[in-house]
Amino acid sequence: AAAPLDVVLDDASHRSEDMIAAFEALYPSVRPDGGVYAIEDVVTNYWPYYDRVRAEDGLSFVEFAKRKVDELNAWNSEPHGGAPVTDFTRNTSSLHFYDGIVFFEKRPHPMWTRIAVGTDTLDYAFNMNSGTAGEAGMGTVT
Repeated sequence: AAAPLDVVLDDASHRSEDMIAAFEALYPSVRPDGGVYAIEDVVTNYWPYYDRVRAEDGLSFVEFAKRKVDELNAWNSEPHGGAPVTDFTRNTSSLHFYDGIVFFEKRPHPMWTRIAVGTDTLDYAFNMNSGTAGEAGMGTVT
């Protein structure tokens, strides 16, 4: 097997269909403990004279990447009917959007856990269990 890739910089055709295909083919090969995948010139997704969207589903690469934000946060949304947890969720620690370029940082991203130490509690104005705001003293965080 080939060694994992430390950095991938996609500077290819600038067509969304190709950007998405390259990401789907190469991202699994990016080093899992700090590798980076970057796609530059995503501004072409906004220019009318480029093939801005993938034919099969009408997605631009920028829209594809925005959906990856939902996947990144799936540990929080899946229990409430949101995006399902995927390999992307488990193996991507961050996405960064800049003018014309998108970065994906690959690191293990396990589901977070709450750790309680001691027996003291803090009154908190947000009920962590129901997900609703309440009056001071409603809900506690330990």
